[in-house]
Amino acid sequence: MKMKIFLILSLFIAGGSSLTCDPASNEVKVTVKLADPSEFDDYDQYLFKGLVAYSLQKYCGTTTCSPSSLEETDTVNVHISNKTDRFAMCVAVDDCSIDTLTKAIKQSKPQFNGALELSDTVLLVDGILPTLKPQTIPDFPTWLIPFIVFICLTVIAAIAIIAYTVHQTKKRKKRMLSSSSGDDDDEGSDHIYENSGAATQL
Repeated sequence: MKMKIFLILSLFIAGGSSLTCDPASNEVKVTVKLADPSEFDDYDQYLFKGLVAYSLQKYCGTTTCSPSSLEETDTVNVHISNKTDRFAMCVAVDDCSIDTLTKAIKQSKPQFNGALELSDTVLLVDGILPTLKPQTIPDFPTWLIPFIVFICLTVIAAIAIIAYTVHQTKKRKKRMLSSSSGDDDDEGSDHIYENSGAATQL
């Protein structure tokens, strides 16, 4: 079975949110949030009843249930009523309390989600909170990111300082060389002037 599921962004669905099930009849409200409720047809509802029977058999097989006959629950013992168009329904099981039914469904919730291809945000059962996904731990530690950025900035700053120092040193040496050559030229011109003066006297 393959169903195309579209999630409804609103928290409540018209019709489904107004449905009230009778606690005295041990009814549990189940809401299926689909954009097209016809996708949850009679065949899917039968599968849902089978999953309810499965969950009760499994739960009561590992836990003491009252009455003990719940361990043999079948689809004929699961009743769906007050179905709305959008889609919500009341679910009850013969001789089964609301507490036992919700605990059984909660224990087998992954099987419900997998078989019906309905996520926790689509399949809502009164009394059962959506299962929170475990927090994923990234392969690369996030705390290393600011550390790496800091190291890179430090290296860039050090390179910039060294480059600026080298540039200033070269500039200073060049200025000293140019000033030294200027002094030599001045001394040479003085010698030439003196020699020419001496030649004139002769």
